[in-house]
Amino acid sequence: IVVALRGGVRVEKDESQGISNLVSQLLTKGTKRKHAPEIAQQVESLGARLEPFSGRDGFGIVLQLLSEDLPEGLALMHELISQSVFPEDELTLQRQLITKQLQAEEDEIFDVGGRLLRKTLFGRHPYRFDPLGDRATIGQLSRASCLKFTKHWLVPSNAVLAVFGDINPDAVVKQVDQTFGAMPSERAPWPGQLPEDPPRDVRLATQTMAKEQSLIMLGFPGITYAAKERSALEVMTAVLSGMSGRLFQAVREEHGLSYTLGAVNVPGWDPGYLVIYAATRPDEQQRVLEVLDEELRSMQSEGFTEEEVALAKQYLIGTHRLDIQHLAGLAKRVALDELYGIGYDAWADYETRISHVTTPMVHEAAKRYLTLQQRAQVVISPNGHPTINNN
Repeated sequence: IVVALRGGVRVEKDESQGISNLVSQLLTKGTKRKHAPEIAQQVESLGARLEPFSGRDGFGIVLQLLSEDLPEGLALMHELISQSVFPEDELTLQRQLITKQLQAEEDEIFDVGGRLLRKTLFGRHPYRFDPLGDRATIGQLSRASCLKFTKHWLVPSNAVLAVFGDINPDAVVKQVDQTFGAMPSERAPWPGQLPEDPPRDVRLATQTMAKEQSLIMLGFPGITYAAKERSALEVMTAVLSGMSGRLFQAVREEHGLSYTLGAVNVPGWDPGYLVIYAATRPDEQQRVLEVLDEELRSMQSEGFTEEEVALAKQYLIGTHRLDIQHLAGLAKRVALDELYGIGYDAWADYETRISHVTTPMVHEAAKRYLTLQQRAQVVISPNGHPTINNN
């Protein structure tokens, strides 16, 4: 069972960073009828698993349990959504736990690099925020903050409920009508596209850490969930990440410059971002940047080989087939796809969409989105290592 709601960092302000994550955690920590230990005991007695989630554009909770226990599970999910009280003791505990998570992130080079990249690429859009929150503001989030947030966002018009498994659909619909359907029908004030000024040149950012390695991240303005180029961009990203792709061969195999590199496409309700990353030795930072730029320019001008694209498509389709074997993951994906306007059945024709991507389409995606002169560039270096100056 998945309940997904629009929200996430997209609706957060500087002073409320992490409110979506905090609320999602507290939804499982106390209702008008049950304290947190009672909820945990009920979940354990069912042999179930209850997990909150939050991200850029949404938040919610996932409950995995046996099909025979579905009526009790649905009743519990309705109680968590409609009767959560955000007790002060649990609020204090969750703020402490989130603060520890944020402290742990500060020691992870990819977390530090990713956060710095988002802040550099997104000057004013909330996508610059970390879904976990920020240490400077998390302690200021109060019970009143949580109640105000849920008054706006924890309403049926802002939610999608997905139930997957060996179930009786008619019985599920009847129970949902009697529970979730009886909730007040207020509408959530989901904003239209939020403004952002894309980079007009190369935005540079550097930071040092007590690490032996260096990390380079190149960030480019990306796409929305529903963008028509999404499939082509996913194939291009897979080419850039693949061990048989030109980027991997040039940076790692030919020059031995990096031991970890790849690319990630992060779409959003508003245009997200594309990131290319490479971990390397400190004395090879400049050379890695040069090789990355050289290869990305080559991809823009010359395009990709049929073999590169075919292998990337096979990889994406194979990964998709594995992903849909897990009901909880599929239910969450379906709920979020419906929530974000893509459609609950988008997963079903994923293979078809990827299969129809051609090599020229991938080349066009590279020319449009690998904006080498309009990007964010982040370099994380070891303490004491000279900061490179690259344009």
